[in-house]
Amino acid sequence: MCYYGDVTEDELRAVSSITAALSAAVPAVAAILDVSETTNLDVRTQFVNNLAHLSDALPKGIPTLIVAPRDAVYGMARMFQIINDESGLQVLRTLDEALASLGVRDPVFVPVDLSAT
Repeated sequence: MCYYGDVTEDELRAVSSITAALSAAVPAVAAILDVSETTNLDVRTQFVNNLAHLSDALPKGIPTLIVAPRDAVYGMARMFQIINDESGLQVLRTLDEALASLGVRDPVFVPVDLSAT
């Protein structure tokens, strides 16, 4: 999943329902949230703290990685990771690092239509 432009608390709140829909639509072996193209993160630290405590904030049973090259977004992602320390979440700076972490050499990305879920 990729985020572009401004990211708000409402958008991040919707991630859990999107995650559930994706899990039902695609038999994933890992999840990557790529926020490389995020230009502004309009999120309070208290919101990140609350989101990290939700049990459905991340996919279950598969490796989950956040790609966040910008310092402010990386910092918020690391805060989420530290609070949600039992998730096995990894926060990395580049997509190449995320793919290498998963042992993926030639990734194939396809659009997923969630309108039917």
